[in-house]
Amino acid sequence: MLAVESRFTGASGLDAMGAAVADALVPQRLQTPDPHRFTASVTSVDLGSVQLVRASAPPMRSVRPVGSPARPDGAAFLLLGRGARGEIAGGGVSAPVDPDHLVLIPGDAAFEVTYPERVEVVFVALDAPGALRLGLAVSGPLRGLALPAAGRALLAPALDAVQAAAAAATPADVADLAEVVEGALGVAVRAAAEPVADPRAAVRAAALRLVDRHLRDPDLGPGWLAACLHLSPSTLHRAFRAGEETVAAMVRRRRVEAVARDLTGPAPGPGVSELAARYGFAGGSHLATAFRARYALSPAEYRARHGSAHHLRRS
Repeated sequence: MLAVESRFTGASGLDAMGAAVADALVPQRLQTPDPHRFTASVTSVDLGSVQLVRASAPPMRSVRPVGSPARPDGAAFLLLGRGARGEIAGGGVSAPVDPDHLVLIPGDAAFEVTYPERVEVVFVALDAPGALRLGLAVSGPLRGLALPAAGRALLAPALDAVQAAAAAATPADVADLAEVVEGALGVAVRAAAEPVADPRAAVRAAALRLVDRHLRDPDLGPGWLAACLHLSPSTLHRAFRAGEETVAAMVRRRRVEAVARDLTGPAPGPGVSELAARYGFAGGSHLATAFRARYALSPAEYRARHGSAHHLRRS
């Protein structure tokens, strides 16, 4: 069984629902006017690349503060209101939560959502490859997409059908059900005239986020990035051919920039050989060559000019 339903009652149930939502989506602070009369339910459907989370709850407020733990790079949520109307706000933007809108919430976005009446909502959590397949730009603030008739007619029934099917499905059905969800979302997003990112630009942005989080990983490179993004190496390279640098050049540039940041740290700082090993260069001379090509200075000259120390420790 792929669908798991949980019911919550009372003040302790409010806390338990908060924990369940944190496990399925992201940590949030849940508040309700009368915790002792609280009754709610959450149904989670795990389809691998896609998770559906349906919640039915009384009037409440949910807050995800700035700086909360983020989902993996490039992940996102889509929120659809099914019952009473609410409002979500974050990053200086607000959007209605109702059957007429789909709200795109980047995986690292802070938000506050208020439901003045009892509400039923559906969250669709997408991993980075899923967001890329839909062409969604998952950086920046949340935004609401107005659903025209075609989107309203297709999306909610498709999500309902997948949840119903998941109650009796087996792991062998996961890929098919995930494909149904992504297909319905794709139609709804296109119908909503979502200003989607250039798919190649979206791939480049996702790759850059991964590189910045894994600069010290010895396996970091085009093949590793393609595997993490669930893309073929040729697809990844084609995306970068549309930009200003190759995949390898982007990785090298970000590593050199990280070296520059480390050179401006407190003295005594790391030597060139240590920095080369830290960021995957073949040796100190290899790093020095790449560094000079980027900054027209040697690491020692850069530290003398920009750092807190006026000499580079012998390597």
